[in-house]
Amino acid sequence: GLYATAGYLAGKPPVNCLEDLAAHKLVGLDAGNTNIRSPIAFPAANPLPGEYVYLTNSPTAQMSAVRCGFGIGLLSHRWATLQGDLVRVLPDQTLHELDLWLVTHEDLRYSARIRVMYDFLAEHIVRDLSLFQSGRPARD
Repeated sequence: GLYATAGYLAGKPPVNCLEDLAAHKLVGLDAGNTNIRSPIAFPAANPLPGEYVYLTNSPTAQMSAVRCGFGIGLLSHRWATLQGDLVRVLPDQTLHELDLWLVTHEDLRYSARIRVMYDFLAEHIVRDLSLFQSGRPARD
């Protein structure tokens, strides 16, 4: 989802649709030379409207730039929500999805330690599924 700080959004034109991003500064993540072609990776190949003022290959640096008010960035819902200080822009729109895989080397797949870690991760991913999907916590 698209996220920014309240400070960045204050006094800027409202964003009601993707075309409104043209009046905004954007923070992009460039994943390097991969086959991923999406706004989250290679914004130059598949750009959102707007001016990219910061482009990095580090998701952590991208998050920091958004949190510092550089502009609007396409971030993981779960990670952005956990920051606690970001505002979701265009909350009803999903711009990109990535699959999440739990994998291990074949030689380790029957390891008790790996199984415990898998179970732990799977439990927490399922628990936080709504955060991954929409940035909204599950309702109990």
